[in-house]
Amino acid sequence: KDKAASCGNTVETVSKMLGGLPIDGYYALKMDAMPLLNHEVGGVTVTLEDDMTKLDPAMKKGATLTLTDRQAELLMQSRNTQRMSRKQIFLKAFMKKIKKQNAGDINATVKLYDRLRPYATTDIKMNDLTALLKDMQGYTDKGIITIDGTSKIGEKLHDGKKHWEFYMDEDSLETSMKQLYPLVQEKGK
Repeated sequence: KDKAASCGNTVETVSKMLGGLPIDGYYALKMDAMPLLNHEVGGVTVTLEDDMTKLDPAMKKGATLTLTDRQAELLMQSRNTQRMSRKQIFLKAFMKKIKKQNAGDINATVKLYDRLRPYATTDIKMNDLTALLKDMQGYTDKGIITIDGTSKIGEKLHDGKKHWEFYMDEDSLETSMKQLYPLVQEKGK
């Protein structure tokens, strides 16, 4: 399966889901890169929300750990209902560390981008990334925003195969869009 085509399909679908909002680029990273991602920031520190001691005795529910590269891999790849939550916890902690690294070295993200190249599928060019990083220094971090909904196995693609389908909650979508793009009313109008 062509990875770039798959990313293009995702961009198109997400754009439609967000009412036609243009998406300027994509960056997809293989799960195999999680140990490297963790390693590059000196280990991500997380508090575990579920028990993973079957995979690693140190990974107890409620434990706060600076993950080894192997633990990062286990955290991200272990399959259960908490998987998406764990990804968000990891990504929030990772973003905190990479921002700290960027404060000391603006090229930290560019270096990481280069190291992750073998694991990535992207249409973002280095010049665009550098410009985006400079622009982002003045942005307010709104965290990870999720849209509620339900997932089920279905055949909506009509290709004779069953796929995971996501049915978003329209109220949650509206709330998320208002959070991302608040409308500011001018005074006197």
